[in-house]
Amino acid sequence: MAKASVALLMILSLLLLLSECSLAFDTLGMDVPKRVVNITNYLGPNIVLTLHCKSNDDDLGKHDLSFENSFHWEFKSNALFPNTVFYCYMWWQDVYGSFDVYKAQRDDERCGDKCWWRIKQTGAFSFDESKDRWDLMYIWQK
Repeated sequence: MAKASVALLMILSLLLLLSECSLAFDTLGMDVPKRVVNITNYLGPNIVLTLHCKSNDDDLGKHDLSFENSFHWEFKSNALFPNTVFYCYMWWQDVYGSFDVYKAQRDDERCGDKCWWRIKQTGAFSFDESKDRWDLMYIWQK
């Protein structure tokens, strides 16, 4: 039992050390990439898109976007543990959906430093910078 306790203590100490290193990198501005997520309403004239975006740490609130208007935010991705996730609930009229708009493991290479989203009646499209194209990422539920 003592060996298990020592091993657990060592693992927790290592995690704390890595966490502190990540905070130090952030403070010094080293190796902590800033990311931007931008969501634009392309549903059509006179259709308002309502969205509410969150992560485990941040609630970005509810926003109403008229046609061709955008909502965007910036954040710093964790340099040591790429596990940042932002998700949004979106709806208009009788259509709704909820999906990840930024997922570090999926989007760091695909998006680069900016994740662009176009919300259309046919679905949610995200720009894949590595392939220079818009990809359908989510189909709406009714």
